[in-house]
Amino acid sequence: RPELDENLLEFVYYDLSPTDKVIMEYYFGMRGKPKLKSVEIAKKAGVSPAKVTKTISNITDMLSKWYSYAK
Repeated sequence: RPELDENLLEFVYYDLSPTDKVIMEYYFGMRGKPKLKSVEIAKKAGVSPAKVTKTISNITDMLSKWYSYAK
């Protein structure tokens, strides 16, 4: 995976729901949050680990799409 640009992360982050923002923050270690595993993120966000996995998949798909456009 290419190094992610902070601006790209913020661009994708901006349109997420509050819960998805929490998931993204802990997955990527954004905004002073530590990077956590899916099970730990699920506890912090109050959702199932499956929801975290699905959300991360959706976010990484969006990042890949925007990264390819930004090249």
